[in-house]
Amino acid sequence: MTSPVDNLQRRLASTDLSQSYWVEAGAGTGKTTILIERLLNLIIQGKAGLDEIVAITFTEKAAAELKHRLREELEQKYRQLSGDKDGLLQAALEEIEYASITTIHSFATGLLKERPVEAGLDPRFIILDSGEMQDLLEETWKSWFLDELASEPPILKKALYLGCTPSQLKELALILYRERDLVQEGCCPEPPVTGLFAGQLTEALFELKQLLPCCRDLEDRGAQHIQEIATAANEWLAIDDPLEQERYLLHRFPDISQRGNQKNWSPAESCRRQKAICRQLREHLNEARRQVAGKLVSGLVSWAGKFTAAVEQAKQEKSALDFQDLLLKSRNLLRDNLAVRAYFQQRYRYLLVDEFQDTDPLQVEIIFFLAEKQPRARCWQEAIPVPGKLFIVGDPKQSIYRFRRADIEIYQEAKQIMGKYGRLIDIIQNFRTLPPVINWVNSVFDKLIIPRESYQPRYQPLFPYRPGQEEPAVIVLTPPPAIEQYRAAQVRAAEAEALAGLIDRAVGRWTVIDKCGSARPLRYGDCALLFSTTVGLEHYQEALRRMQIPYRLEGGKKFFHQAEIAALKNLLRAIDNPYDQISVFSVFRDWGGLSDQQIFEHTASGGTLNYLSFPGPASTPVEDILALLAEMHRRR
Repeated sequence: MTSPVDNLQRRLASTDLSQSYWVEAGAGTGKTTILIERLLNLIIQGKAGLDEIVAITFTEKAAAELKHRLREELEQKYRQLSGDKDGLLQAALEEIEYASITTIHSFATGLLKERPVEAGLDPRFIILDSGEMQDLLEETWKSWFLDELASEPPILKKALYLGCTPSQLKELALILYRERDLVQEGCCPEPPVTGLFAGQLTEALFELKQLLPCCRDLEDRGAQHIQEIATAANEWLAIDDPLEQERYLLHRFPDISQRGNQKNWSPAESCRRQKAICRQLREHLNEARRQVAGKLVSGLVSWAGKFTAAVEQAKQEKSALDFQDLLLKSRNLLRDNLAVRAYFQQRYRYLLVDEFQDTDPLQVEIIFFLAEKQPRARCWQEAIPVPGKLFIVGDPKQSIYRFRRADIEIYQEAKQIMGKYGRLIDIIQNFRTLPPVINWVNSVFDKLIIPRESYQPRYQPLFPYRPGQEEPAVIVLTPPPAIEQYRAAQVRAAEAEALAGLIDRAVGRWTVIDKCGSARPLRYGDCALLFSTTVGLEHYQEALRRMQIPYRLEGGKKFFHQAEIAALKNLLRAIDNPYDQISVFSVFRDWGGLSDQQIFEHTASGGTLNYLSFPGPASTPVEDILALLAEMHRRR
């Protein structure tokens, strides 16, 4: 086999232990293999014991797989090498179960358990899972919100009067709690309130009223809209109470738009002019509403921030932490206690991080604080990594966990720092995907992904390693000519029919390359249909059944409505309840393969369908099923 096009970069990443590396590697490029090879070289060359190395990945499953693969490689190397290396490898094998090959949350837990006092924690602290934390948040909110209602703080009274619902206030409080490390005092200042809208409205309304006689048809939507605005303006301007004015502006003042038919106006220019005035007035109205809402939100952020304090108190009473606390407390410990930071910097000599594009700001801080030589940095951006200590692998194209606080801009900032104190390399050889697919993906996404400042990295093309094949990589199925008139269900049915037909034509005729590199005909099991939503899956199931194409459905809203699942439910009901005659009858049909005629003849000859009343022994297919159901009922 030929060497990968990026063979030099791979060799450097796995064997050059004198430099820190930032590795960007796309899907299917073997980035985890490179990380394992580097970890192995650290052990074999005696740079560190396994207990001095941290390997961090995104999920528990990925961490378990990484540890399993490392064990296999260590065992293989142990059989191959001899001499001084034996002891290093044997020690690594003995330590692997306790090695810090884990998720960032598990690693942070270890830091806190080792230094709980310095972190300001009860040494016996517990970790609440998501369900337990949700219960605590619910209980704390109910208690805290009732107390707030009783004390009647002005901002809460104002919010409720202006239309905020308790559920909206709760949502705000929960967001502020979850993002508590990013929320700082004064982070939501009160916006300037100009109070210009009254004058702008009066001026605009004066000109609109002058234009109104130019409309020859009072049923014209533009003329009616001007009258609607005038009525609302008179009501709003007559209100003396500022709070009531804000309420009216938010909820009762009509949305302003551009309406009217030029044919109804003379001259036509008057219609265009009133639309221009309304367009500008709409901008003024929206700005006034933003000012009112901004002032309200600023006050609510300060008020709802007190809920975070209530939650912290509730957790402290239980000596409990949530998952975010693990990162937050660890970051604070490393940032604020230089002695502890120095201890862990010496304790962990090498840090290897996989899936770095999924890390959030707190995780980045923990990693960079541990990577520096001396505890000097006041913030993670000031940290200067020890040469060779940090090895980071990521792919910005796969940064999809924004809802989990993954931040691509933080990723790019960390990359710039690593560019100063380490080496940036790209791994571009893809071992997973066939050339036609890779070529199509490159051509499409190279145009779609346009670099934008620090939040959209450039697209890095991949190079296929596997041999090509004759079949096309991408096929566009032409829709029926009248598809634009189809309803959604009809579109799905048409697409399902086309897909089923394509699979039927391709199986047995197209050629695929298996894992061993051998060519063979396409099988049904080689095909997968992927959907962005589970709505309408029944159309595809029906099309596959009509073409007699075997398939397996994974998930879907109507999973339990499938014939196979319904038959299984009926069997379980029949076993549990012998008097459920509908379910028992279904078992004869679905599981016994019996016809209605056979069942009728059994009952017509005096036979029973109650398996508890069946005396036995069995001599007919119906009686065989009755005996089996009776046995399963006894053993349930």
